[in-house]
Amino acid sequence: GLQSPRYSVFGDTVNTASRMASNSTPSTDANPFIHIAPSSIALLTAAEDESWMSKAAPGMEITARDDAIEVKGKGCMQTY
Repeated sequence: GLQSPRYSVFGDTVNTASRMASNSTPSTDANPFIHIAPSSIALLTAAEDESWMSKAAPGMEITARDDAIEVKGKGCMQTY
């Protein structure tokens, strides 16, 4: 309904996000970060003008994690 919309999210994206969440280090105030997949890196770096990222999130850097994670059905995945 309009008062309390409900969404059903399922499939490969949810499975990948679950694996990433269960294999990530918690963010802290001193070291805030988000955990993103290779497909997100591709979208972020494909922009014609990458300066939008420095305006939207000053000081944000994209770095590869030191270890790959095991994603069921996909094998090892490098995350950022």
